[in-house]
Order: sequence, then C-alpha cells, then structure tokens
Amino acid sequence: SVKATASSKEEEVRTTKELTTDEIDRLDVLLHEVALIGQVLHNYLRLLSSENVSEIKTRKLSQRMQELVVINFVSLESQFMRYCVRIALNTAEITPLDETRNFSTANLDCFYVIKRSVDRSLFTMNLIAIVNILSEVVGVIQDMFSSHIIASLRSAMKASVNSNNEVMISGRRDSVEADEDELARAL
Repeated sequence: SVKATASSKEEEVRTTKELTTDEIDRLDVLLHEVALIGQVLHNYLRLLSSENVSEIKTRKLSQRMQELVVINFVSLESQFMRYCVRIALNTAEITPLDETRNFSTANLDCFYVIKRSVDRSLFTMNLIAIVNILSEVVGVIQDMFSSHIIASLRSAMKASVNSNNEVMISGRRDSVEADEDELARAL
C-alpha cells in the first residue's frame, strides 16, 4: 500500500500534460464503458457457474479476462480520480455566505469526483475493484485533502498574525509555527 501510494505520487509528478474538458469527458465515458465490461464479464461468469459449464478453458479464460479488465479499470480510475480531485482543489472558488463564513466549491467538486469513481466501481460488480477504489478514496482524502486543508489553514493563520508574530488560538497565545506543527499532527 505504501509502495502504491509512493508510485502514484511519482506518476502525478510525471504528468505534465493538462487535459482539456473534452478529453476529461471522454475519459469519464471510457471508464464507464470499462466498468460496464466488467459487469458483463461478472454476469457471464455467474451464468457459466449456474449452467455448470464443464469446459474449464472457457471458465479460466473468462476469469482471466475479468481480472485484466478489473486491474486496468482500477489503475485508470485511480489516476483519473486523483487528477480530477487535484483540478477541483486548484480551481476552487470561495464564496462568502455572510460576514464570518465562506463556502468553497472544492468540497462539492471533490465529492462529485469521488462519488463518480465509487459508483463506477460498484457498477463493475467486482469486489476487488470496489475495495481497491475505496482504498484509493481513503488515500486521496489523506494525501490531497489534508495537505490542502493544512495549506488553507496556514494561510488563514498567517493572515491573522499580529505584529509580534503571535496568534490567538483557543484562548492562548503561541507562535504560528507551534500551531502549524500541532495542526499537522492532528491531521
């Protein structure tokens, strides 16, 4: 799991080409079609099992095809989800709700991206695909959201620093750096 996370971060760094909206839409459709193929293969294997097909070669070939579809689906879906979440975080708009509260579009955009990925994994009807995508969702939340939240809170804290480089948090005065360390440990 640690190696997979490290390799996915390296792949993100290697990605230099930004996709157009049309390319993102086509990838979204492609992922849905791959999930549909996975579902068809799942149903076909269930049919073979219920019909007691004695041809082991047919069953083995179908299982291998399903494994290949699932492996490629999970890989592509994971990268696509990370890419879209990164775009959502980088293009978030902040709308003031009132004098003290703001709303960020990143929450809804990221929720939508993650929901689409989970829905597609459920659509495959393959437990391995579902578990791997849910695991990737946890990784995305831990890796991308926590760093985005920390960065947002740091900038808000630095904006509220007074001339002595001190800030008032929960009734006590500490240095900004100490609060940043405490925040990073909490997340």
